[in-house]
Amino acid sequence: MCLAKLVELNHRDIVINASVLAIAARLSYWKPVGYFSVLIKCFSYETTDISTAINGVGELLHKLYLEIPLPQQLDNFVTPLLNALTYGRPSKEICDTLKKQIAQRFHLLQPQSDRIISIIDAYDKSKLIV
Repeated sequence: MCLAKLVELNHRDIVINASVLAIAARLSYWKPVGYFSVLIKCFSYETTDISTAINGVGELLHKLYLEIPLPQQLDNFVTPLLNALTYGRPSKEICDTLKKQIAQRFHLLQPQSDRIISIIDAYDKSKLIV
């Protein structure tokens, strides 16, 4: 995947969207490793527009839910995405905004929405402890 190579070479002006990340997740056999873990580093750049990134993560989690073979595998993607989004940023604001995104995108999938939001809440609480 050429985009992953550009990220590895420390290029900063790269646009990554939910579709690209979903492909990377598929190529990584539905694990947050490989191309996927390289590409989400873009979210941690200080030049990243955080509201666009949060919107993309909400869209990505919805895409993954629809494509991933086992819904429980989706849980494995939430923490790495949050780590990238909150790197050097206030986690509370980001987590609150992402929870709103999830509630909107998963409005017909309440159990999955609740599951993802509980993971985000646990992540946010763990950041308060540190």
